[in-house]
Amino acid sequence: ASPLQSSRLKRLPPALILSTDDDPLRDEAEAYGAMLIGAGVRTTVRRLPPAQLQEPNARNECACTGQVLFEIANFIAGLDAGPAPPRR
Repeated sequence: ASPLQSSRLKRLPPALILSTDDDPLRDEAEAYGAMLIGAGVRTTVRRLPPAQLQEPNARNECACTGQVLFEIANFIAGLDAGPAPPRR
């Protein structure tokens, strides 16, 4: 099932959608974010720049870990601030 096919988006909890320039699902992620925003869901959509791994053969690692953690921390901190308009 694809979230893009869902017609029941209202009243979902706040969403954080992160992708990167080289993410093969980037367009779908951003389209879903736009759908959530259109449904009035508090949504933050961020596209991060691609980041090369120091070890090209590494698996299950993300070179942008620091930036991702920063985005997650900001998103969570914003939840404590109360309702805010959706951000894109």
